[in-house]
Amino acid sequence: ASPIHTIHRITESLKRCQEQSISSDAIRKPEIEYIGKLMENIQTAEIILKDFFQYGIPTKVKLEPLDLIKVVVKLLDDLRFSIDVVPKVRYPDHPVRICGDSLRLNLAFQELCINAEHAMQSIPKETRQIMITITVEDSSPLGGKAACITFANNGPSIPLDKRVKIFKKYESTTKGGHGFGLPITKEIIEKHSGTINVGESQDGVCFVIYLPLIDPSDTSN
Repeated sequence: ASPIHTIHRITESLKRCQEQSISSDAIRKPEIEYIGKLMENIQTAEIILKDFFQYGIPTKVKLEPLDLIKVVVKLLDDLRFSIDVVPKVRYPDHPVRICGDSLRLNLAFQELCINAEHAMQSIPKETRQIMITITVEDSSPLGGKAACITFANNGPSIPLDKRVKIFKKYESTTKGGHGFGLPITKEIIEKHSGTINVGESQDGVCFVIYLPLIDPSDTSN
């Protein structure tokens, strides 16, 4: 759903550019950027739809060495076209090296942020917050040192009875939701030999993801 959602938002932005601009030269730069993102998301949507019709949810991942921080930096750039809330980010001053599929992780992380914005509709727009934090934990559910990335928001807490079903297909916590986004996110994380859980943060809801490090003894280069 994330690429389709983003395509819709970019298309709206292009329409506003056309409506608000008198000179075609004045809109050339944002148009080029929007069209580039539009093409990128169309390609991503094609991959997702192919996976969906073949398997129901994505199961193929192409694993390669990645810096988790760079994945999140790319995520922030993509989210400019997807949501109104600008996430705040905290991460170490050294690379956090994992073996992953950057496209799939981006999709999973976008889903968490878009889901967070939907969940915060009941609170004033100017007070909505999303915090993404990357750390390296000495102990984890993976049985040792691992990368940890959390997605926290200050929306309403999720009742315990819904929390235990939140990663099941067709279960949605948002009005009009289809119930595929979080199950797909969970599938992607598990294909990276990771874990994802949801709980409460100090101000709302927090999704916690653990991913294996390439070399748990070295996170500095």
